[in-house]
Amino acid sequence: MQSRLNDLLNRTASMNPEETKTVMELQTMWNDSREKLALQFEQLEGFSKLLETAGTALELYEKQPTDERKSECQILLTQLEETYSLDLETDRARIKQRALDETIATKQKVTQTLESECMPAALVSFRESLQQLATQLNEIQGEL
Repeated sequence: MQSRLNDLLNRTASMNPEETKTVMELQTMWNDSREKLALQFEQLEGFSKLLETAGTALELYEKQPTDERKSECQILLTQLEETYSLDLETDRARIKQRALDETIATKQKVTQTLESECMPAALVSFRESLQQLATQLNEIQGEL
């Protein structure tokens, strides 16, 4: 289309004024359309990158959940929701569920270890104290 428009522009000298005006309007429309498409492409590219980054962050969090990764996921989800008016409650629920699953699994491992007959009594007592301390710290962190 650009080459056809260029051909028309080259022939404007032999056209009547009304045809020349129409060709010039067409050129303006063409340029405006190209600018809008370029802007839309940039926006789509930004959306794609943000979506890919969020997907990668969620995968990493699910493989190895940490508070830092959880925070990163929540920030990215918020950006997607605010920028593109998306509803990502399902993804937020996945993050919360993963954190709960990890906590339950850790408690089960501690309980199994504490119940193990191989462990000396002093070590069991020490582990129980550490577990209580960890529980209290988690409660304090939750309150903050």
